[in-house]
Amino acid sequence: MWLETITVRSSRLDAVVAYVRELTEEFEPPSPHTAVAVYLREAPTCDLSIHLLSPDQPNHSTGWTTRIAAALGEFGTVDHALWRPLDAAEDEPNASSTTTQNPRSTL
Repeated sequence: MWLETITVRSSRLDAVVAYVRELTEEFEPPSPHTAVAVYLREAPTCDLSIHLLSPDQPNHSTGWTTRIAAALGEFGTVDHALWRPLDAAEDEPNASSTTTQNPRSTL
């Protein structure tokens, strides 16, 4: 299973939660086999993480997930990563991650 994560750290967590709730109501997974879950970090609660779990390597990381990661940058620091299974074939790409820092972030 492949895991794609989008995690935002923000001092405005209430606004992030409201925004993500709106987005996930409209979101249709790229595949019927993709599971989507949203998590809040346990205390101190300042992180929200969206997880997409797919049986195959996602080819949508340049689509919806990239747009949501960019949009969440308005609220704070965002980490967007694609994780491959440890036992995936060696010729498959490595997990990738990007972190963006909002210069206006209050963290």
